[in-house]
Amino acid sequence: MLRLGMVFVAYGNPGAREAARSARATAHTSLEIVIVDNPTRDNKPPQVFPEERVLRPLESLGYASALNAGAGFLLNCDYLALCNDDLYFDTPDWDVPLIEALQDPTVGLVGPRMTDGNGRLTSPPTTGPYVNYLMKDWLLPDGPRWRRSCEVPMVQGSMMMLRQEVFEGLGGMTSDFPFYCEDDDLALKVWRSGKRVLWVGQSHVVHYGGKSAEDAQYKLESLEKGRRLLQERHGEWVEKHPRVFEGPHLYDIAKSG
Repeated sequence: MLRLGMVFVAYGNPGAREAARSARATAHTSLEIVIVDNPTRDNKPPQVFPEERVLRPLESLGYASALNAGAGFLLNCDYLALCNDDLYFDTPDWDVPLIEALQDPTVGLVGPRMTDGNGRLTSPPTTGPYVNYLMKDWLLPDGPRWRRSCEVPMVQGSMMMLRQEVFEGLGGMTSDFPFYCEDDDLALKVWRSGKRVLWVGQSHVVHYGGKSAEDAQYKLESLEKGRRLLQERHGEWVEKHPRVFEGPHLYDIAKSG
């Protein structure tokens, strides 16, 4: 029986409980879930998650490091889903299209179609790695045109899935990234390993957004650092491999829909 491991990273947000419950209620695959519940800056009391395995670091970890810590408890799973705590799984068998896409050995990383709960797409239609996730001008109406798969440069880090062996082969997440751009880094590591990244629109997850990091100054500082690290780690490779950032991408889907 296939097993899907899920890591939810929480920073004092009680929504992680509902995220995990909704994932279990709607998934087709057997799930093993770990919630990494980080201490908050304002010393809020820890959340209670009686139904799940919980890892509580002594100090707050960056998002990438927290994902690595949680994944370390899921070594016997076939697939690994890396998740924010502000998700809601409202679609039966949401995991099936993602796992089916990963059956292709040339595919290394996938992400679902995500909306904000008000019918607007929150999976950014990227054509490159340097998307400003703080700008909401890429919110687009959801619709049938998005319910298909396509190759993309990267998928949004609030919900990503890959095979456990691929995650381990890539060395996991790069812990240098504090909060933003760690998803771009993972996707570029997948591309550089010779595998592809797919956006799987047949799978749907609600992403409320803005709950995992609400400090605006911290967001800006993390984003700036993340972009700088991306350029240092991957800038030269990206320049030599422009095909990765050429179509067809999500904008092409919107136009052809």
